[in-house]
Amino acid sequence: MKFTLYLLFSLILVSSVSACSIYTEKQIFLNEKIRFKIKTNKLTEYWVEDLNGNIVKNKRNTSNSNWKTFTPKSDPIKTYKIKTSSCNISKSTIEKLVVYITNSTSNTKKKGLDYYLRYVPFEIYSRQEFPILIDFINKYNKSVEISVWSYVYRSSKCYSGDRKQNMQNITLKQKSSQSIELKNTVNAKPGNYSLRIGIRTNNQTEFIKKHLLVKTKPYLDLCYLRFDQMKNNLAICILNKGYDNTTLIIESPLEHYKETIYLQKGENLIDKNIKLQEGKNPIFVQLVNNGKFILIKEIIVNKKSKDKRPFNLVNGDIVLNNSKTVFKGSNQKSINYLPWLILFLSLIINYRNFLNIFENN
Repeated sequence: MKFTLYLLFSLILVSSVSACSIYTEKQIFLNEKIRFKIKTNKLTEYWVEDLNGNIVKNKRNTSNSNWKTFTPKSDPIKTYKIKTSSCNISKSTIEKLVVYITNSTSNTKKKGLDYYLRYVPFEIYSRQEFPILIDFINKYNKSVEISVWSYVYRSSKCYSGDRKQNMQNITLKQKSSQSIELKNTVNAKPGNYSLRIGIRTNNQTEFIKKHLLVKTKPYLDLCYLRFDQMKNNLAICILNKGYDNTTLIIESPLEHYKETIYLQKGENLIDKNIKLQEGKNPIFVQLVNNGKFILIKEIIVNKKSKDKRPFNLVNGDIVLNNSKTVFKGSNQKSINYLPWLILFLSLIINYRNFLNIFENN
């Protein structure tokens, strides 16, 4: 019995001491800082190594689970190991592998002319313009004529227009430097493509090839927004194409009603029962992504107690289901004046008859 209690106590002690782990949001990082957390309940040492065991981020101590970052300065593709020690009684090491990918290129020499690809995206959206930044350094004692251009292709087909449509020609003075920004817009389906950058100097042309991933830009579409006053029901349809961490907020201030709904990717159908007070009832519909408002709509529902069937207002570009229209057009106004018009014409037509009756009397 004593041995069993001792063993149980030992297991509890070990589990409490060894509560240590490494957490990352993903395993592959593209042109961005590597973010990680050390989940621990005690003072823990951590550091980052490459696959050869070289320490690239010095050892530090932490006792919290806050986000930590590491910015690699290395080859376009490289694997790193995030490591911790002192996580348990045996002081064994825990590690996690992450991969860093960048399209940046180190300085390249071209007979006295150095250039550096300062920024080349790894992922782009179709039909959205993206930039490329190139730095040139002229080490000659004379000026250099430079032509530079870029385009996106796959196999033999170009997907960014004419291959040289964004070509720029510059004259780089001796012992000077200059930055050039090239812009491309790709019209292509999602998938893997290639980016080619052409650099011509002294009648010699050199091409640089980079991998490019084309994605469809995420968007939110408010398919419909309807309110049925007979049922006090608000119906909303939202199509979410690619957005993460997106919420829908429905708010009715008069009824002190507010609800937050997390949207899934794809079609979202929402039906909510909302009470109304007499008079005008404002209802706010808001779409929020990562704390930023994407869309805000205000609708006003007008309820009158005298009507057997209450009616809705038409507000902005949102037209609700109406049991009775609110705004009277010119035709409707004419109909309202019709009885008075008939009476006036009747008086004119029967004017002489009235005179004859009056004279006879």
